[in-house]
Amino acid sequence: SSAFTAMSTQTVKVYFPGSGYASTSTLNVFPTVSRGFQISDINSAFGSVMGGNILSIKGFGFDPSKPTKHSVVLTAVGFNGLSDYDLLLQSLGFPIYTKIAPQQLINCSVITVNYTEITCLVPPHAVAYQNLTYSVSVTLNNINAACFSLNNCSYIQNVLNTPIITSSSIQSVSNAGEYTVSIQGTLLDRGALQIYVGAVKCVVSSVVSAISNGKAVQTVVFSTPSLVAGKWAIIGNVAGVGQTMSKATLTVSAVVTSTTFETNLGSYLGGTFFTISGYGFSPICSQNLILFTVSQYANKFFVANITEFQYCTTTTVIAQTPSLYTILSGPTLKILPTTPDVTLTSMTLTVVANSTADSRTIFTQSNFAYSIFYTPLIAPNVTSGVSGTAINFLVFSSFAAINIPNEITINKTVCRTVAKKSLPPFTKYNNKAYNFTVSVDCIAPSLPAASKAYGIQVYVKPVGYASLPYLRDTIP
Repeated sequence: SSAFTAMSTQTVKVYFPGSGYASTSTLNVFPTVSRGFQISDINSAFGSVMGGNILSIKGFGFDPSKPTKHSVVLTAVGFNGLSDYDLLLQSLGFPIYTKIAPQQLINCSVITVNYTEITCLVPPHAVAYQNLTYSVSVTLNNINAACFSLNNCSYIQNVLNTPIITSSSIQSVSNAGEYTVSIQGTLLDRGALQIYVGAVKCVVSSVVSAISNGKAVQTVVFSTPSLVAGKWAIIGNVAGVGQTMSKATLTVSAVVTSTTFETNLGSYLGGTFFTISGYGFSPICSQNLILFTVSQYANKFFVANITEFQYCTTTTVIAQTPSLYTILSGPTLKILPTTPDVTLTSMTLTVVANSTADSRTIFTQSNFAYSIFYTPLIAPNVTSGVSGTAINFLVFSSFAAINIPNEITINKTVCRTVAKKSLPPFTKYNNKAYNFTVSVDCIAPSLPAASKAYGIQVYVKPVGYASLPYLRDTIP
């Protein structure tokens, strides 16, 4: 009955029509029935030496209202556990020095509980355990369940019940980086099969068994979603048996199909958006290492790292060009209005995941260059202010960006724009016209400390970040 809980005694009422309820030999006392807290059967009784099996423990007295109060422990036969002395030391908070191997004592993670069944997961592990027989115990409220029969409270893991993946081969790769893979192995048809590449679940399309050298061998075909570049283990789980022992891996490469810049000429301070398309990229942007190599006059080459990303998936990386200002400015090399364009000669994308790296060099063939003239200028009309008050800027741009500037930040905190006013073109700088001049008011944000200088960053779409003027006397 679903009314029974651990170590329960229940009243039994028997009603006779026309007579009423029956009692025991003692008048006015209802009969009762009691049943102990016990395990009657374990299913499955055999599993993989790699763990990952789900056990169904049949019995009586389990309490579904307190699932977290149940614990299931597998103890290797022959291992007697901690001594009373060790248990005393442990309870008092002292260290114990008895060494317990991981395979000697396994906590089976409880999944579900009802009155007559507990299911739990034998944790999977990367290293195969030896062939062992375990006694299974269930504890609830510090009470151990009795075993209906010792044979019915055992779980055996051995190599004979371990599915094995022996080899793999790539059949095809889609334009989105989705792989179709074939693997071979044994015992892969013992139950419903799940395949993972790394931690990514795949879709199994077929499992075909055939006899090879007198032994049944399975060929499994599965497909992956778009994956991150790297060398990944192929791991399976067979229902009723557990995790596979695997000797197979899948090597995923980063492939770049195109690189596009929002504009071909951008700001020296960086910020121009570009998109890399392909597959094998990491959705964790910091794992996509992008290195710019640029050429400057006199055959000088400089390198810069990408630090600003907008969006990353396995097939797309959207980032912003790095600033060259600090790289090209120095004691012997000054950025001046006459400084020529700096051409991007190549880009290297390295995807670093699961301790492996896969690099691809992208030759852009001068698709992008840093340009002094296309670098927007900013002239703040104040150099100090109070949080919550308006600050005025003049912004000069060569691009027809109606809403310039697109964003102003102070110490990486947004300075909220409250007014914009277009002004006549500014033509005095380097004898070239900055066709779009805008007066902007924004509300100074709250900043951590007073009387401290904070950097101002103005983004003008699509060229990138604005610079302070190099020749201040040319500002009207």
